[in-house]
Amino acid sequence: MLSMTVRDHALPFLVDTGATRSTVNQDIGPLSERTMSVVGFSGSEPILGARNLYTDGCCYRDEKEGLRAGFLVIEETPGGLKTVTAQKLNGPQSAQRAEVVAVIEALKAEISKEQDLASPEEKTVWKLRGAVLSEGTWRSPDGRLVLPPGLKDSIFSEAHGVGHAGISQMKVDLKEWWHPFLHDMLKEWVRDSKDGTKDGDLPITDWVLLRVIKRKWSEPRWTGPFQVTERTSHAVRLDRKGDTCFHLTQCAPAVTPQRSLKEVRQDLAAAAAGNQTKEPYTSRKDTGQNNPCNEKGTG
Repeated sequence: MLSMTVRDHALPFLVDTGATRSTVNQDIGPLSERTMSVVGFSGSEPILGARNLYTDGCCYRDEKEGLRAGFLVIEETPGGLKTVTAQKLNGPQSAQRAEVVAVIEALKAEISKEQDLASPEEKTVWKLRGAVLSEGTWRSPDGRLVLPPGLKDSIFSEAHGVGHAGISQMKVDLKEWWHPFLHDMLKEWVRDSKDGTKDGDLPITDWVLLRVIKRKWSEPRWTGPFQVTERTSHAVRLDRKGDTCFHLTQCAPAVTPQRSLKEVRQDLAAAAAGNQTKEPYTSRKDTGQNNPCNEKGTG
């Protein structure tokens, strides 16, 4: 359990950041100093090297002013907990709305931090192309967020996806972001970066299993193995599959067969022929000899 002290005269109540319960100070007087509880990360696996931000919102009914809501964003640092923002909620007062606004403010804080890491020359280019600094965040003339260089690879990789979308489709998916040279950046990234093929990356192997797209429920999901005859960065061509190219996401590495298909068929045929030479099984007549009550000397 962590604890923190917040000083903010504009916020007459505090909330915990674990989104599990709310600790509300309903004192009408101004807030001078209060201590609040912070619940740690509740996800299954934390992201290594990430910036840990905790958010929450709260609402209570004041006797004089009615509903009053606020939100809080804090950051976990090696030196302890640091308050990013703690504000009253403007507009409709609601705990749910306060929690959503808190998440939005946390994302804005992260984007602003990434934009601040850009070089002065980069910011000068943004400004010359019409971008403005509004409330600590760089935005385009039409209000879109300026794409910071630190997020370029991760955002481009997400837009590229496992389907290896082209530049035009990536620009559609990145419509919320702005950069004066976005098209050229996308063109260069698609040409030079190998990150877009990671999801479908296949180890160098001579044999693969092929995933069946359309199948009956009783049929296996994978067939093969098939020998790779040709290979590109995104697809392979397989023996006994004609000229069709299969995307790497449809393939899985397979162990090199120890016997050829012809040898397997010969062994199966020999085993079947051997079974036919054995005396065929015949069931006993229904004489009741297997019934323990019909043993000799009884009945």
